[in-house]
Amino acid sequence: MPRSPAPFRRTAGRVAGILTVALLALGLAACDDTTTQDGSTTALEDRLASIPDVEDARVRLQTGGDGYVSLQLGLTPGARAGQVTPVVQATKAAVEASEHVDTELIVYIDWVDGERSYEMGMMGQVRLLGALGNEVPAMAELMQHDFGSTRVWVDEYGEDGAQYGRDIDVTVTPGTPDRALVRIFHALHAQLPDQQQSTRFDISYHDYSADGPRDGRRVGIDARAPAPVVAAVDRIMRSPEPRGWDGATDLSVSTGGYGADPADWYVSVHARLTPADLADAPEDELADRAGDDVVTAAAEHLAEALVMDGPEAMLDVTLASAEGHADVGGFYSASCAEAWEDESGRSRQLWEAWVGAGGQPTQDGATATECPDA
Repeated sequence: MPRSPAPFRRTAGRVAGILTVALLALGLAACDDTTTQDGSTTALEDRLASIPDVEDARVRLQTGGDGYVSLQLGLTPGARAGQVTPVVQATKAAVEASEHVDTELIVYIDWVDGERSYEMGMMGQVRLLGALGNEVPAMAELMQHDFGSTRVWVDEYGEDGAQYGRDIDVTVTPGTPDRALVRIFHALHAQLPDQQQSTRFDISYHDYSADGPRDGRRVGIDARAPAPVVAAVDRIMRSPEPRGWDGATDLSVSTGGYGADPADWYVSVHARLTPADLADAPEDELADRAGDDVVTAAAEHLAEALVMDGPEAMLDVTLASAEGHADVGGFYSASCAEAWEDESGRSRQLWEAWVGAGGQPTQDGATATECPDA
């Protein structure tokens, strides 16, 4: 069994990676009462600000919880990858010479080049700055592509100390063909193979506006995912919307698991649906419309796309408008109980559509119409 989130209905599509956690922590630092400065952080900030190509530096000490130090460095606009290496090296030397050499770090380095933005960062002990420095050539490769934004992030080493986690997150032009996101994964995976790393790739676009529906795509695929798992993602992205769909879809498809056996992996789909005629519907109307035929057809289309041989399936569907959102339904193929417990009946309907299309429950005794835990 894969190490899947459970119960899935409360977590599907909301499982944040280390990059998201780190960026959120940085964003909260500015207004968190437990974030402070002292003589040690001021001295470190001054030293970082003196590094060539660093345009601004900010160091804060988070005293709540386990405590950490956040370092934010903004580089000169138009910086090239070759300029990042000495910045990382100098940052590592500065931290090692400071009072925070043994403190957990969040390091965030960013710069812009015209309309493009670049970010490199890490979360962990100071030695991970060495791993971040190792990733500068990867950033140099990524900068050759026409991505709107590019992030390379590293997190802690594995138990044996030989590998570290690497997140590569790129955005593409809104409206890019759905299957192209998977092709980009294959291209980047071939270009940036794992050696000392354990990589997760995120490829996405977001077409959001203040007065319009959210329309976006995201695929998150582990480099270690077996071929059948990646093929399942590709199959979903071939046609994520039913024929005749009129509206916007914010879709996230991701993988998780371990090892070479596809049965130890899962593929999750989180979809936020906005039919054209509900784009401006008030939030209190959405719960009553979550079972509309057009919504049901789109949700069942996704359930049927999750029929696959090997990985477990997870689905979470939301109906949304500019004014709010409401649950439609979803299921986790290894545990039917939540689908049965959904009082609206819509989650069970999606389960039945999935099984009817050929989905194979891995839970003993579970069928299209039977749930042993219900």
